[in-house]
Amino acid sequence: MKTVFQNQRQVVMVWIEQSQHCGRNGRRNISFEDKTLFSYSTPIAFLIKNDVVLITLISYLNTTSSHTRSIDYEAKRKEKKVFNVPRCVISDESQHQENVHYFIEEIRDSFHRFQRSISNFHHHFNNNSRLVQQLEGYCQEFGISVPVIDKFILSKEKVVHFLTYKIKQNCERFWVTKTEQEKYFNRVGILEWCMECVLRKEDDFKVSPKWGIDNSITKNPEALKIVEDIRLANRTARKILRR
Repeated sequence: MKTVFQNQRQVVMVWIEQSQHCGRNGRRNISFEDKTLFSYSTPIAFLIKNDVVLITLISYLNTTSSHTRSIDYEAKRKEKKVFNVPRCVISDESQHQENVHYFIEEIRDSFHRFQRSISNFHHHFNNNSRLVQQLEGYCQEFGISVPVIDKFILSKEKVVHFLTYKIKQNCERFWVTKTEQEKYFNRVGILEWCMECVLRKEDDFKVSPKWGIDNSITKNPEALKIVEDIRLANRTARKILRR
């Protein structure tokens, strides 16, 4: 039985297929034994029921980061369920709870980051959605009740409400300030773009790239009011800026 392979990809592929119980590469920096895969001597991934892969989030070296990326790629290519967690080798229930706690903290953090940094709107919104999916999938896979964290989940309704509030807030600041009009004007432009991205993903209505309203948006009075409020605020702001 061949136990030494040419590169890390071959080691990972054989490990995922579980065609043999051990193997390593020639450099001895990646190896596996049964369902556990090691970077040097540190466990970095664990295979459960042959269709779930737990990959560690802890990266000690650049080499280890390369190993985890290779595992993630090969596992998804083989259509395995992949979870990136702080505890990849599970020996008792408390370690599952540690992973669940990690997901909750990351979801909470992404929610607060979204509120603080509108310029990275898409990143924080997508990251929040991805983490929620990972949490729900993890709990379902291991029979754990899903924690109630609704207030930290960025639904589209929450995002639209928050962006509408921020646009109106910055428009008001634009109108009253004498020295920083350009800053608030640019900030409203960023928020306007964020709102457009959210609205364009909704099934009920669409907004064109230049905020032209098509026929479908008139079917949703609430969406129409939001867009009209923003358009009115920005027309007024532009008039003031040109004075």
